[in-house]
Amino acid sequence: MNTWYANRSTIVEYTISRTALGADQTAVIPDFRVGGTSLQSLYIYSVKLQYRSGPELESARVGIGLLTPNVRLVGKTVPEGPNQVFHINCEPFESQFKSSGTTCSVGRFSPHVGAYTVSFATDTEPRIDISIDAKNAQVRQAGAAGETPDRGLPILSTVFVALLATVVGYYFGRLSPSRDVAEISEALNIAAGQPKLSVDYDGTEGNRVDAHYRKGEADVDEIYIRVRVRNLGYRTAKDSRVFLTALREVHDAGVTAPSPVYDSMQLAWAGWSFEPRDIPRGVTFYADLMRVSKHTPGWLLSVKEKLANHAALPAYSGTYRFQVTVTADNADPAVCEVDVTYKQDWHTLRATAARKAPGTRA
Repeated sequence: MNTWYANRSTIVEYTISRTALGADQTAVIPDFRVGGTSLQSLYIYSVKLQYRSGPELESARVGIGLLTPNVRLVGKTVPEGPNQVFHINCEPFESQFKSSGTTCSVGRFSPHVGAYTVSFATDTEPRIDISIDAKNAQVRQAGAAGETPDRGLPILSTVFVALLATVVGYYFGRLSPSRDVAEISEALNIAAGQPKLSVDYDGTEGNRVDAHYRKGEADVDEIYIRVRVRNLGYRTAKDSRVFLTALREVHDAGVTAPSPVYDSMQLAWAGWSFEPRDIPRGVTFYADLMRVSKHTPGWLLSVKEKLANHAALPAYSGTYRFQVTVTADNADPAVCEVDVTYKQDWHTLRATAARKAPGTRA
């Protein structure tokens, strides 16, 4: 009977990937401190959990223990599920004198569900223990006890590690002891390969699109002005949306004046879709700012709902400065500004990238 139950157990396999940025970082991170204590070493870990064999699990609780005394967690713990449907949520690490640990609530484990990942960073190299709390379930390290090692997690190349060290050194090298630990977390998010949203207008054919189609019995000829949205990070940006966060009139010498737009409004993805989108690395989307008709004058903003105080917007003749913000559930927002000129004749339609929005980084 014991053998039968063992064969019916669900096996969850894990792998641990580690990036060590040297045993002593004081040369590239001068005056780098956390809570007043100097940080000389940095280790970034990624724990990958995936179904291996046995019955499916509806849910489980997975423990990650750091069984080394006085381990200091640096930055944020970042859990990521295989897709939007299956999530993983982790409690904050609880630090004690002899060990530290966190418990993560995980969705379904099955052959049709991908890997769950938990990433975190420490100042020392700890001994890591993985445990699972679920009925008839076991956790096993990939490649242990004669198993074939899991090749699903890419091995970090020497080039990537060097780049990672450069990025961390660049960000941390700018910090002084008086800076907030939040800046350290931001740098670690970039170093650990988190999503990095980008939105811009570079004047290519994708930013200005001539559209011709039929609507009923009528021909429609319109010109769309669009911004490009990308993810320059290494993980997928989840549930991304694009918003018009400010609209100002631009007058002589670049002087701006407010328009009747006071609140943020969601902009449409190209194709008039307002549903949030996941943006993987290497994928480009466009979002509409506005369009004009070749037959009827007037600004047509690409927003889902127009408010009563926006009635005067279509008749404006001149330049509007659009401030556009793209957001995601697991990434910091990105901002750009675009100057669009239109004098109630589609031949006058022009668009250029404006100065960088205040408060954004290069």
